[in-house]
Amino acid sequence: MLAAALPKRAAFGPEFTATRDRVAALPDAGLRAAGSDPARWTRTATVRDASVDGALRRFLRDSLGESARAAAVLQALATSYAPGPVWEVRYVRRSPVIAERAESGLQLVRADGAVRQVMHEVPDAAPGDTLTADRARAATAAALRARGV
Repeated sequence: MLAAALPKRAAFGPEFTATRDRVAALPDAGLRAAGSDPARWTRTATVRDASVDGALRRFLRDSLGESARAAAVLQALATSYAPGPVWEVRYVRRSPVIAERAESGLQLVRADGAVRQVMHEVPDAAPGDTLTADRARAATAAALRARGV
């Protein structure tokens, strides 16, 4: 087996303690709370580096080289300032209707299982209420309070 002969790549950031089942259950619960049925969506869950295309890793490598100091700085940032790897849970619709396929959802879940970011894309032509600036601010404030921010 070739993988056994390759050196292990350094992992930066906290260790994953959340299981795949727990990671799937959290966003599903969020969908239900928003009034949507998770069974109507196709869900995928993958692990990815949350920093933008590894830009921080490249910056440190270019600035500090491939030294132990660069690895130590990256590890310190990955457990504090910079986002480490996350679960990316994506929801899409597999439908012959293009407007239904245009709606999608994405949730980023930290290594410990806490939801870090939620995105929901809805097509502009989708029916729905018009959101005023005051209602948007109130909804945002309520969501932040619910997450302890």
